Amino acid sequence: MWNFAVWICVPLMLCAAENIAVGAGFDCTKASSKSEKLICSNEKLSSLDDRLGEVYGRALKKSPDKEALKREQVNWIKSKRDACPDAPCMAAAYEARISALENTIRGMMPKVLQEARERFTFERKPINPRALQELLPWLADNLPGPVAVDVEGTAADTNRYFADVTVGENGQVSAKWTEEKENMIFSYQRLGVLGDGVQVIQTWSRGGGTMVSTNLILVKFMADTEYVDGGAVRDRLLMVRTGAFGLGDRYNGTIQVKAKEITIGAGGVLSKPETILFK
Repeated sequence: MWNFAVWICVPLMLCAAENIAVGAGFDCTKASSKSEKLICSNEKLSSLDDRLGEVYGRALKKSPDKEALKREQVNWIKSKRDACPDAPCMAAAYEARISALENTIRGMMPKVLQEARERFTFERKPINPRALQELLPWLADNLPGPVAVDVEGTAADTNRYFADVTVGENGQVSAKWTEEKENMIFSYQRLGVLGDGVQVIQTWSRGGGTMVSTNLILVKFMADTEYVDGGAVRDRLLMVRTGAFGLGDRYNGTIQVKAKEITIGAGGVLSKPETILFK
């Protein structure tokens, strides 16, 4: 049995890389301290230890000061967890620490939401283009499909949305990946923000053929929660589609965004300019 709550290096160990610092735990077959042995012999403590490891990992990923959080965790281990004489005391210490870290994560959400709305980034990285692609309706369907995605779950290093994401000199963000031996490219550029905070994004999709499908998609960000394993509540940042407009193959017109209107210039499927008004 492995326990992973101590997702940090002990004070006397030097960590060469952050992934080592965050991933280190202890093997119960090699448990040496009184606290480690108690955790390994108690099912409830073992479960709490796993839960703390998961919460601490999320907090560390989101924290703007990772080193401070690591020091805080080391201090908790020494002054709280390891100071407990028995299982009930240690369980209470774990529960308090889990609650404190969850509150810390929740306190970060307003900043995460503000960053997405102001910069169209998540954790200081561009929103993955494949997340926007997921929200575009299919022309072959009468009704749209997915209307929202969990932004953290679409990070560029995840399996489902894996891609090589780059940012061009003009600010256009592109994702490149291979799908069924075809080289795929999906790009976007933020054109502006409506008065109600809705983001106006132009997208380009390139597949195996010569067509470059161009679309205009409107999205907004909102904070939400969901239940996860063990009945815990996880905060999440949602990107929600509020509108989408097809612009045709290789649209080359000009799009202007104002507080309550979008003017789409002639080009692509449009023979003359079209203005969309918003209340």
